[in-house]
Amino acid sequence: MATSKEKVNKKEEKKIEKIKNPGEADRKKKKTKLIFACVFVFLVLFISCFSVSFSLVQKGRNTIVKGVSAKGINLSNYSNAEAKTKLAEELNKQIKTPIKLKYGDYSLDINLSEIEFKYDLEGAIQEAYNVGREESIIKSNYDILATMIKGKNIEVKYTYNEDALKKFIETVSTSIPGKTIEYTYCIDENELIITPGKDGVVVKEDSLKDLILSSIINRDSSYENKVFQEIMVPVQNKKADEIDIDKIYAEVHCEPKDAVLEENPFKLIKDEDGIDFEISIEEAKALITGDKEEYTIPLKITKANQTVADLGSKVFPQVLSEFSTNYNAGAVARTKNLQIAAGKIDGTIVMPGEEFSFNKVVGKRTVQDGYQNAPVYENGKVVDGLAGGICQISTTLYNAALLANLEITDRRNHNFVSTYVEAGRDATVVYGSQDFKFKNTRQYPIQINCSVSGGVAYFAIKGIKEETEYDVRILTAVTGTTPFGEEIEEDPSLEPGTKQVVQAGHNGSRVASYRVLYLDGNEVSRSLLYNDTYLVMNRIVKVAPDTAEAQENPDIPEDLVIKETSVDPAEEAAKKAADEEAAKQAAEKAAADKAAAEKAAADKAAAEKAAAEKAAAEEAARKATEQAEAERKAKEEAEKQNGNNQGGNTEGSEQGGENGGTDTSANSNTIDTDSGNE
Repeated sequence: MATSKEKVNKKEEKKIEKIKNPGEADRKKKKTKLIFACVFVFLVLFISCFSVSFSLVQKGRNTIVKGVSAKGINLSNYSNAEAKTKLAEELNKQIKTPIKLKYGDYSLDINLSEIEFKYDLEGAIQEAYNVGREESIIKSNYDILATMIKGKNIEVKYTYNEDALKKFIETVSTSIPGKTIEYTYCIDENELIITPGKDGVVVKEDSLKDLILSSIINRDSSYENKVFQEIMVPVQNKKADEIDIDKIYAEVHCEPKDAVLEENPFKLIKDEDGIDFEISIEEAKALITGDKEEYTIPLKITKANQTVADLGSKVFPQVLSEFSTNYNAGAVARTKNLQIAAGKIDGTIVMPGEEFSFNKVVGKRTVQDGYQNAPVYENGKVVDGLAGGICQISTTLYNAALLANLEITDRRNHNFVSTYVEAGRDATVVYGSQDFKFKNTRQYPIQINCSVSGGVAYFAIKGIKEETEYDVRILTAVTGTTPFGEEIEEDPSLEPGTKQVVQAGHNGSRVASYRVLYLDGNEVSRSLLYNDTYLVMNRIVKVAPDTAEAQENPDIPEDLVIKETSVDPAEEAAKKAADEEAAKQAAEKAAADKAAAEKAAADKAAAEKAAAEKAAAEEAARKATEQAEAERKAKEEAEKQNGNNQGGNTEGSEQGGENGGTDTSANSNTIDTDSGNE
C-alpha cells in the first residue's frame, strides 16, 4: 500500500512531465474525448436502429402486446377476434352468477340480465390493441417494454339499466320485514280515520346500489361455479313520524265548491264537498293519546250544490282505455268484496296533475262496510282474510291506467302469481302499508267508471282525447323461474291410502314488464315498468297417517304450473263452469247484436228505397199534371178558334174539324203514355 509520501511524489512527477511535454497531455485528453464520442454515437445509432426496427416489427404484428390483460384476464399475443372471444367467455362466467340480497329471513335474487348489465368488450379490446401503437416511436417502445416488464391491466367499462336496478332496490325497501311504516289517514263518510305509524328500519338505498355494483365489477374467475353472491342489505333505524294533526287538517280542510264547465276552450272545475273537523283542533289533538290501532275524528261535511255528474256526459265523452278481468261469480263473499271496492271507485274524477290513491278512495276495509272473509295469500298459503280479493280491483284499474298512458307512482306486485291476470301485470294493496297510485299526466280531467257483474270486473277511463294519442301495449317477459315443491300434511279424517291436494303449487318467477307506445302502427318508445319477483307456492297434499310420502311433483309445463293456484277443486270447477257460461252468453249476445245490426241495416235500406220510389212517383205525377193542364189549355184554344171559323166554307170547316180530331187523338196518346209511367 502506497504511503502518503509516495503519492505526493507521483503528483510531483506528473507536474514535472507536464512542464517537460506540454502537448502530450492535451493529446491524451482529446483522444479520450474522441473515444467517448465515438462510443456515444455508436450507442445512439444502435439504439435508434433497434428502436426503429423494434417498433416496425411490433407495428407489423396484428396481435396484442405481451403483458396486456383486461380485468385480470391475460390477452397477450391474441388477435382482436381471439381476445374478444376469450374475454367474452371469461366475463360471461362472472356475470352468470346472480346476486342474492338478504335481510333476516327476506331474500331477493337479481340476475344481472334483469338490470341489463353488460361489459364494453369492443372498447376494452381496442384499448388493449392500442398499447404500443402510439404515433411517437419512443413512447410506443417505452409502453411496450414497460408492459412486458410490469404488465398492464385494463379496466373494462360497463353499462347497466339504472331504472331497472332502482326498481329492484325499491322492491327491497318496501318488502323487508320490520320496515318503518308511516301514519296514514282516510275519510270514511263523516269520519277521519288515522292509523298510527310503526318504528322500524329503512334501506340505505345509495349504499345498497354501491354494494351491488362493486360486487359485480370485483368478481374474478372463481365466480364461475358459485350458485349466488350474497349481499346483506344495509339498513338504518328510523322512527315513524308522529301524527301531525295540524298538517292533516291543512290537507283535508276545504270549502265546498260547485262543478263548473267551460267549453271553449275546455276547462272543468271539479266539485268538492266542504270538509271541516266537527271538533276543535285542540280537541282532536287530545284524542291522539294512548297506544291504539286507529284514531277517529268526527267530520262536518258540506255538500256541493252542483257536481260534475250534473253536467252530463259531455264532460267525459270518449273512452281512453278499458280493461277487464274474470272472477268466479260463484264465490259469493269474494264477489261482494269486489263490488264494494269497485263501488267506491266508480265515478271518481282525477284532475290533470292530480294523484289517485287506491287506499284513500276505497278507505279502510271493515266489516261495517260490508266486507267479508275470502281467500288471501299468507305465508305461502291460501287462507281466509277480510276483504279477500279486492287486489283484483286494484289490478284491473292498474292495467286500465297503463293503457291510458298515465304515470304510475306507486305499485307493487303480489308475492305470488295471481290467477286473473298474467304475471307482471298485477298490483297488490294493503291498507296502511301498500298503496296503488297513479297521476293524471294527461291534458284533461279523467273519470274512472267500473262495474263488477256476471263474472267480469270492468274498468274504463274516460275523458277527452288529445291531439296525439298513442296505441299503448303492455308486454311481459319471464326472465327466470324457480320450480315449486310439495308439502305433505297428515289428516286422520282421510281414509287409509288416500290423499287430497288442498293447494295447487306454482313456480316462483321473475318477470319484466314494458309499456310500448305505437303511433300510426310504428313503435316510438319502449320503457321498462317493473322487474317483479314472485315467490314459490308449494303444493300442499293431505294424506292419511299410514299413507306413504307423496312423490315429487311431476314435470308440468311452466305456463300451466304458474297459473295453478286454486284452493278448492269444487270452487275451480264452479269457476270454470261460470266462465264457460259467461263465454256462451257473450257469444249469444254478440250473435244477437250482429243479427239486430243486420236487421237494422236492412230496414234502413228498405226505408231509403221506399222513400226514393215515393219521391220519383210524386215527381212523375207533378209532371203529368202540368202536361195535362197544358193540353187542356191548348184544346180550349183550338175549340175557340173553330167557333170563330164556323161561318166559313164547308170544306174549310170539315178540314178544321179533321185537324182538330187529329190533335185530340195525339193529345190522348200523350196523356195515356204519361199515365202509364205513373
